[in-house]
Amino acid sequence: MSKVKAKKSKENKTNINKFNSYKLKFMNAKFSKKIMAFFLMFIIISMILYCSVRIFSIRQVDGEAEWRESNSQPYLYVSAEKSYDLGYLTGQNLYKQIFSLKNILILLSSEFDTSYSELKKLALEYKPFIPNEQIDEMEGIAEGATNKLGILINFNDILIQNTWIDILYGKIIPDMIEENDIDPLGCTAISVMNNDSIPVFGQNFDFTLIFKSCTSFVLHKLGNNPAIFGIKFGAAINFPIAKNENGVSVLTTIIKTNVRSSMMIPTTCRTRLALEQAQNASSYINLFYNVLGKNQNIGFNSIIIDSNSMFAVDAVPNRINILTPSYVVRTNTFVNESWQIYLVDKNYSKNRQNEAENQLEVKLENLVLTNEELIDILHSTPIIFQKSENKKEIATLALITNLNFAIQNLEDKKWGKIPI
Repeated sequence: MSKVKAKKSKENKTNINKFNSYKLKFMNAKFSKKIMAFFLMFIIISMILYCSVRIFSIRQVDGEAEWRESNSQPYLYVSAEKSYDLGYLTGQNLYKQIFSLKNILILLSSEFDTSYSELKKLALEYKPFIPNEQIDEMEGIAEGATNKLGILINFNDILIQNTWIDILYGKIIPDMIEENDIDPLGCTAISVMNNDSIPVFGQNFDFTLIFKSCTSFVLHKLGNNPAIFGIKFGAAINFPIAKNENGVSVLTTIIKTNVRSSMMIPTTCRTRLALEQAQNASSYINLFYNVLGKNQNIGFNSIIIDSNSMFAVDAVPNRINILTPSYVVRTNTFVNESWQIYLVDKNYSKNRQNEAENQLEVKLENLVLTNEELIDILHSTPIIFQKSENKKEIATLALITNLNFAIQNLEDKKWGKIPI
């Protein structure tokens, strides 16, 4: 009798174990199905959101855009009658640069003592100062980039790319109590008003090497406004290194100062407005430094040139100094002795400033600077023309003169011809 009971008890335990095993497998399968269902739901929702963005943003876009080359140097040509259309076509063709800059700012924002979400919060404070036409253009850039990339780029991303330089150099750096190592810029600008000949001028665009992927040259034409050719940084409306169809050119070197700026129209948007209306260097000065606002977003040196005149401007957020020299060298520092108090680092860029001044002095022995001599100075290594393989170090990313530009294979000196 006891043997029968023991046998039945053993069989019952076996059956229970089998039941528990089946139950566990069933529950695991059920749980896995739930995970798969949630995952599929996430994919479907993402696809619906993306498709809805595409459907919502599909509208009639008129204009022309194509990548062109001059002596193997690429630049984007884009033309449209309406601001949105210009933006859309720009976003479609610069989506890689725009996406790259977004990722870089997300990655490096902590090194700038901020975050991407904080950049967005600060960028939105500039929005009320931006003209509606430029808001339309930024919306177009976002939608054009999104539809080409297949990943959502929204208006706030484009707004950040038009304000982050102002935020960094006009707010974050001046607010830092301790001296910091944020030195992503290292540009050198030179201009000479030759007697009885065209002015000769140009600059290196030096930035942290990781930003190479977001840099491009663009020739754009909006409606009846003059065409503008210049460096574009991600989705920046107009970086202040450019030339318009009327022959007005702007060179700029940004400076770390201890002066905080107030809210105003972003530098990129302000540059666009001035270049669209300027007939000569003098009118650009009046537009940029008077009509569009007395104060500035950041500290910088700027050289404004046309065929007959040249202005050299030193600026901090609360004051400017305008000179009319016959020749000038500007780097990422102030040469005016009384302006040294505004510098975060009084030694930064001084060696490059001295080197460029010395080389220019030698070239000007005959009182004339040729375009070839200017290029020789801009290509002078290692202080002026900077090379690096380290993505976090400064390197020369592009060059521009009154006649030429280059963004690829810079050491070969195969420069393209500016198309205006």
